[in-house]
Amino acid sequence: MEYKESYKGLVIFFIGFVLVLAGMAYLSALFFYQHIVRVSISIVSIAMTLLSMIVCKTQNIYWYNGIEYEDAVEAGEKRRKSYARAHHRIFGMFTAMQLVFSLVM
Repeated sequence: MEYKESYKGLVIFFIGFVLVLAGMAYLSALFFYQHIVRVSISIVSIAMTLLSMIVCKTQNIYWYNGIEYEDAVEAGEKRRKSYARAHHRIFGMFTAMQLVFSLVM
């Protein structure tokens, strides 16, 4: 797999994220106003997990703050995958707990 620097996927992700969040906030305001914060937080946590899954697939760990593209290239595929999986696991666990908590409340 050729590893090249590109932020195209990240930009597309954030455009989609903003559109989904705005759409769900609008629908929440119309239909279930009392749950708008809970729905918004759920969307954000799901989006964080989805982004970490995309980073896992593409190995674009330089999308995360504090990592430069050059450092990601030097790290090698194995370390990039390990780093991305660790983030995905944390975000996934948070999302699962947040969704369960949201449903219980």
